[in-house]
Amino acid sequence: MWTKLVLFDDINNHAGWSGCYWVLYEPRKDLKFGTNGFGDMNLILTYLDSEVSPSAKTMDDSANEISKYGKIHNPQLISKLISYGLTNNNGDILFPVIKKQQDRFHQIIEKLVDSISSELKNNCSNIATQYDISEEKTAMVILYHEVMWYLMDNLIQDKVLHIPAVYKDPVQNKQRLNEVVFFIEGGLMQ
Repeated sequence: MWTKLVLFDDINNHAGWSGCYWVLYEPRKDLKFGTNGFGDMNLILTYLDSEVSPSAKTMDDSANEISKYGKIHNPQLISKLISYGLTNNNGDILFPVIKKQQDRFHQIIEKLVDSISSELKNNCSNIATQYDISEEKTAMVILYHEVMWYLMDNLIQDKVLHIPAVYKDPVQNKQRLNEVVFFIEGGLMQ
């Protein structure tokens, strides 16, 4: 989605991440999740609380090992990842790898991305003006997140999706972090 809306380098760069903060008068009561990308933006973690994951360095090192070997070779790294359910004792990764290819999955995703990004672009300048947001790119980031969260709420309510266990109880279900991690061959920005 981001390559169709705004590129990470086009918005504010902070130590270790790009994006913006925004505050709403009425805080959102439902899920508020985001994503962090590691390595060359190929290891992706969807999170509610960024404290419930290995360190950014561990995730970057993992992304680099997966890119290089297709698994984790470093024994110290394996020992850090096992408790999160991200790898087994052999270093085999225990989360999805998404390959760039022309299959049904990618065709559906492409249609969704095109449809959502087109609607957001068509409405973003109105939102920026209406809410006195100085930069349209910032308005785009905000609007995308609000729309994404609304869509996810509806998909969960309609039982199309379920809330991953690690979001319900991060301490008890730490070993199920693999349910919200995926790896994209070639990186997110392809």
